[in-house]
Amino acid sequence: MVSLEQMRKRLWDEMDQSQRAEYMDEYRAQVAAGKAADVVYRARHEAGLTQEELARRLGKKQTYVSALERGRGNPTVATLEKVIAATGNQLTLGVGTNTDEAA
Repeated sequence: MVSLEQMRKRLWDEMDQSQRAEYMDEYRAQVAAGKAADVVYRARHEAGLTQEELARRLGKKQTYVSALERGRGNPTVATLEKVIAATGNQLTLGVGTNTDEAA
């Protein structure tokens, strides 16, 4: 049986340079979406708000908050600032060393 890591390596080795670049762009976008989702969830949870309560503060539907927390869409920094502010917090951004690459 082939392991997941062996399968991933085989597929990676079969890609040309442009396919690898496209893959890495999508990988980074998915990682960013996951991080944004985590920030929204943690801020809401720490504020003791339900998705419905946060949505009401934003003038949105509960499904909007749910989508953000599932990493759907591509929220701008301005959107994240509004969402986090609605929890009573302030969004801060930082730069660090990237140690989490796909390949």
